[in-house]
Amino acid sequence: MKWNAVALLPVLVALSACEGGTRGSGISAFLLGNVQSVQSAGEAQGSTAQRSGLVDASTGSALAGIRVAIEGTRIGATTDANGNFSMRGNFEGMITVTFEVPSGGGQAVIALNVPAGGTLTLNDVTVDTSTGDAAPASQQVEFDAEISGVDCPMETAALISRHHVANDNDVYVLRLDTSTIYNQDGAVVGCDALHVGEWAFVQGLVNPDGTFGNATVDLEN
Repeated sequence: MKWNAVALLPVLVALSACEGGTRGSGISAFLLGNVQSVQSAGEAQGSTAQRSGLVDASTGSALAGIRVAIEGTRIGATTDANGNFSMRGNFEGMITVTFEVPSGGGQAVIALNVPAGGTLTLNDVTVDTSTGDAAPASQQVEFDAEISGVDCPMETAALISRHHVANDNDVYVLRLDTSTIYNQDGAVVGCDALHVGEWAFVQGLVNPDGTFGNATVDLEN
């Protein structure tokens, strides 16, 4: 079953060191998502009741006005009343995203890997400024990929962004055992239909180990 091109795909793992940041192809990448709950440093020093419970989307409080930014750049956004945020810009590879809670609530960060020209969606982010960590319940990614390696016995494929630049060493591993491949006619095909140098549009989920899985792969000429 094909994914909707709305909230998206698997996140990848870099097999080699990558510089990340604003080293881009000139084609904008997108970072979307929503903050689901906030535990601020100020709350952590308050009453027992304040420390024990996170503020969540059911109340709608404390979710607006959180500054979400890509460290080392001018790219950023502010959450709306429901905690949603969206930003685009010339960034890719390994980035650090900061979540700054207003009124001295503190800051939390998360490291992400964004394929050049792709979209990464962070679902239901928990921001805990008492520990300095931000963590999404899940990550989805979608991007135009070039197949750079295929290992059918291991049920994996190696991908690079179609929009990568010359010094972009980011390689992303796709788990084929949980993914579905479609050819140009829309028919489901197997691993043997994948060829190095072929293009594909990939949508999936980011696994805890950084690989992509539960993805749809639409082969293109």
